[in-house]
Amino acid sequence: MVMKFLFLPLLFASAALASCQNETVTRDMAQLPQQARSFVEQHFSGHPISYVKIDKEWLDTEYKVVLTNGDEVNFDADGDWKKVECKRSAVPLSVIVPKVASYVQQNFPTDSVASVEMHARKIEVELYNGLKLVFDSEGNLKRLKD
Repeated sequence: MVMKFLFLPLLFASAALASCQNETVTRDMAQLPQQARSFVEQHFSGHPISYVKIDKEWLDTEYKVVLTNGDEVNFDADGDWKKVECKRSAVPLSVIVPKVASYVQQNFPTDSVASVEMHARKIEVELYNGLKLVFDSEGNLKRLKD
């Protein structure tokens, strides 16, 4: 019984610490990992940065770069991009895995990519026509969703 009374406060304290996050919003690109800065400069140099949001969680850090035109790029702690979402323009094909970009160009030449998201085992591409294409990590088409 006494163990329960000691264990429960520790459990609640651990849960509270795990749920705490530290969010920072800045315009300072130097706060991004070098790889993320290079990615933004290479693929989105024509659009100024509106802000950078840094989410520091207990064991992880994520970055979100928002450009003045509304485009958003999400990065992991290492600066690897995880998601690119363009609100008013197409996602640059140079961002996308070449095999996936080639498939989109060949099969949907009149449609533009609205967003692309990288996962450990798949790549999701959404076109402006609402169609979602799911590829494996090698760039092979697995399924279409509407």
